[in-house]
Amino acid sequence: MTLFDVISTHYKRTIPKSKPISFAHYGAFCFNRDQFLFAPKALAAHGHVLTMMVADSSSVQNLYITHHRWLHELLRRRLSNAFDAADLAHDTFMRVLKRPQVFDCETRERSYLATIARGLCIDHWRRRQLEQAWLETLAARPQAVQPSPEQRAIIVETLYEVDAMLLRLPKRVRDAFILAQLHGLPYRTIAEEIGVCERMVKKYLAQALMHCALLEAELDGLLIE
Repeated sequence: MTLFDVISTHYKRTIPKSKPISFAHYGAFCFNRDQFLFAPKALAAHGHVLTMMVADSSSVQNLYITHHRWLHELLRRRLSNAFDAADLAHDTFMRVLKRPQVFDCETRERSYLATIARGLCIDHWRRRQLEQAWLETLAARPQAVQPSPEQRAIIVETLYEVDAMLLRLPKRVRDAFILAQLHGLPYRTIAEEIGVCERMVKKYLAQALMHCALLEAELDGLLIE
């Protein structure tokens, strides 16, 4: 049994079809099984950040000096973890560096920072839930076939990238893909489930698979930005 099979089997076992579809219903179900353990390009995606918005670095620095302690405390209360709070506070200011804004008062500055931090918290919690689902699957595997720590990190990052990609799809496209790939339902049943004709189901699946192929190429480093 391959790693792909283990993860797919886990989700099929733990997610009844009758329950509402959510991000926990899917993992990397569409990629070539032999290419599942590829190093995500996203791990190196931050390398270009420091070359962007250089002219605005001084204003971001002032924003950091003024609000970092407040933001860290806000995140610490929300996450109940000072280390995670420090990481997300850093990531918040990196986002600001990429998309600098000008405000006329500290209240609006803090509102902007809090909005970015809130989105990062949601991403953080989603990643943790995906990682927990993967660890539960991993615990059921024989010790002899356990992946290395490096492979575990790659797998979790890949699951997160797939999850994020699927969440960007229109709801019906995402639902059709999950019902077909995860639950193995025929087109007619999927059409009845989501309230469209079979022709639209085929269109939705083609759209989802195209995004899967683009993500696979990106994670394999084949796309040139």
